[in-house]
Amino acid sequence: MRQIQSLFKFVSLGLVVVLLTGGSARAQEKTGAELFVSCIGCHTVGEGVRLGPDLAGVNTRRTEEWLIPFIKDAQAVLASGDEIAVELFETYKPHVMTPNAFTDDQVLLVLAHIAELEAAGGGSGPSPIETATPEQIETGRGLFTGEIRFENRGASCQSCHQVAGAGIMGGGSLARDLTRAGDRLKGSGVWATVKSPSFPLMAQAYADKPLTPDEAFAVTAFIEKQSLDNVEEDSGLLGVGFLFSGILGCAVLIAIYSLIWKGRKRGCVYDEIHARQLGAE
Repeated sequence: MRQIQSLFKFVSLGLVVVLLTGGSARAQEKTGAELFVSCIGCHTVGEGVRLGPDLAGVNTRRTEEWLIPFIKDAQAVLASGDEIAVELFETYKPHVMTPNAFTDDQVLLVLAHIAELEAAGGGSGPSPIETATPEQIETGRGLFTGEIRFENRGASCQSCHQVAGAGIMGGGSLARDLTRAGDRLKGSGVWATVKSPSFPLMAQAYADKPLTPDEAFAVTAFIEKQSLDNVEEDSGLLGVGFLFSGILGCAVLIAIYSLIWKGRKRGCVYDEIHARQLGAE
């Protein structure tokens, strides 16, 4: 009887594991449109070149046998000396598509979605600025500069980027100035890059600290607003502003310390003792 009970428990446990695993796998399934989000930071469908080539017609220009390995790991195909990959690299360098974790079936879903977009007249998605409120744009500015913390505690955008006029101290110079990113990438491209980073350093920085959909929307709307307002990129004097800010800060601190230490004892602490000793003699 005990053996039957043990067998029943074992079989039940196995069924639970299978059901949970199957449910998890189904939960991780994504549509072609969802997978394509990681592509639209660099590509459009019928809207022209972004950072990489326009993907309109890619299903007829290339075979699936070539597209699947190239989309999964373009750098490996390039390293093999493939003529088409080399030509693409020469045209769009220094940008090289980073490897991704797509399966063959997922690549086919992406290609099918590209075909659907093309049939619908092209495009890569809506632009957040079209529906953003002034409050959301202001929230985006705060998130960009770090005045508002990201929910998952990721680094502020200004740690690596700058947007002209976003703050007195300016921003970082590790990555590109985003003042005119709305012009270069269009709204959907900025949104896709913020929501699902495809650049290696950015992807690593936010791997376990992703932005929420609302945060990505707000930051994108703020960046787009700068482009719509024709804000000019920083002239390259960002470092000068930072230097003068540092000098001013030092001057203020020195003034404060001087006031605090105004009544401090001056001269050597042994002067009075030495004077008394001389007087006693």
